Amino acid sequence: MLFIQMRIHIAFLFIAYAIICESFAQDTVFVQKHSFQTPLRNIFLADQKIHAKTGDGVYVLNQDSWEKIDLELNKSFVFYNEGFFQSEFVPKEYLIDAKTMAHLIPQKSLINCTKVHLNNQLFLSVGGSLFEYEIRPFYKVQYPGISIRNVYIDDQIKVISTYSGIFVNDTLKAGFPPYSNGNFTKINGKYFLSTDDLFKVISNDSVLLLPTGQNIFAGHSRKLVEWNNKTFSLNTNSINELLDDFSLYPIHRGFEYSDLEVFDSSLVFSTYEGKVFSFDGIEVYELADVGARIREIFPGDDLIYLAADNGAFAINPKVADSLEKILDRSFCVDVEKDRFKNLWIATENGLFIIPKSSEKSIPLVSDVEFNRYGMTLYNDHIYAGSINGLYLIDIYDIEKNFLPLFLQKVEDQKILQRRSLIFQIVFFGILILFFGFLVFRKLYARRKINLHQKSRFYSLEQIQNDIIEHKLISVELLASFYETNTVQLNRQFKNFGITPGKFLKTVKISWANQLLKEGVELDEVARRVGYSSRLLKNEFGHKS
Repeated sequence: MLFIQMRIHIAFLFIAYAIICESFAQDTVFVQKHSFQTPLRNIFLADQKIHAKTGDGVYVLNQDSWEKIDLELNKSFVFYNEGFFQSEFVPKEYLIDAKTMAHLIPQKSLINCTKVHLNNQLFLSVGGSLFEYEIRPFYKVQYPGISIRNVYIDDQIKVISTYSGIFVNDTLKAGFPPYSNGNFTKINGKYFLSTDDLFKVISNDSVLLLPTGQNIFAGHSRKLVEWNNKTFSLNTNSINELLDDFSLYPIHRGFEYSDLEVFDSSLVFSTYEGKVFSFDGIEVYELADVGARIREIFPGDDLIYLAADNGAFAINPKVADSLEKILDRSFCVDVEKDRFKNLWIATENGLFIIPKSSEKSIPLVSDVEFNRYGMTLYNDHIYAGSINGLYLIDIYDIEKNFLPLFLQKVEDQKILQRRSLIFQIVFFGILILFFGFLVFRKLYARRKINLHQKSRFYSLEQIQNDIIEHKLISVELLASFYETNTVQLNRQFKNFGITPGKFLKTVKISWANQLLKEGVELDEVARRVGYSSRLLKNEFGHKS
């Protein structure tokens, strides 16, 4: 049982660590404690305003002051759901588990916790008190509710491609295609947009369709890159050179292709089947096979990074068998590296960072589905496109504020884990020694008894002498004399072929007879041997 409890405690620490990992995408700072004349019952949101139920009524927060509202309610708790309603207890759907936020609450009582989160304000009503916090997010969300397919930014233009239209310099362009599936790219000083078809950008307000940018053999247009003074095209069914007349000359076919990048002195491209190839201008070489669909390639300084359905990988093309998984998360869709050498990995389940100083991934944005081709780095900002908006993140703020805070929290948790583990090891070590001592003492005592028994039980004659000399007139006294119990005494007497009771009776009758012959009165004999006078009369009368 104790070892089971130890495992439970250790598991709890890992759960606590997981909770911390999932909750630090933003910094929560204590602001103040609010006071009322009567104890606070709960906090709730009504018509986008913060309300508090106290012992004497309901209050609404107007700017920095609480104002009592004219509402007659006589039950302990009040909430709002298309109208005010009251309750004798906090309904389950409104009750918050305060244990996960105990490090934020400056008191011990954590009962009846309710929470309101409005903009960057967080209010916790717990144990009759109200605490206010400021939430400082490390990111902003632009284009909320829109699925971002691709982000391109340079000094002249900002293009956000979505399924709801193409935004140029934050303005929706009617002259552009209604959606985009591919990349916006700058080639030889000119801009191109891949969105199944290939378009050349004429101005910030119009594009020109290039019919030869795709065909039934090449598949849909997805991306263009420049390499060796030539333009190459990623299409769904082939990797091609894009000729001057915008026709396609294939250099590789036979797969469904997912991304194309320039790395060092070669082209690198990937497939939905999980393969990575390198093209040196003459031949194509297979670099690796990750075993699952590859979504995107990111060329680093010395390594190629791959975002795939079964994780994120790194490979050094110059070293054989160098493929290494760097993030074991499903459905990775994009990889970037910032100037601080931190890796950013977008997935369909959140955005993660692998700091340069660690091999462990850190969640920044959780439970958000990000899109491939949707992440880029520009002017110390990460732009990460998701199905519900564009996340804008200041990498300097992450490097100087978020990462140190997070890593310190993790280190603190490791210290607590180590201390707890050491305490548990010492505690259980002491328990083991204690119980070991008890077992040893019991075994030693039993051995001592057995040895004592063996040393004392010489013969029935010796036992008879001990009974008479020490007046052992009952089986219990006999067992006690030999420092054992009646059960063990019976076992010992089996060696003599008689029970202790029968032997004791024989000895006592013989002893009584001897005493009578010596002239001792019958009543005195009965007292000495532990029998009644009547029993002795019957015994000896029968014999006579």
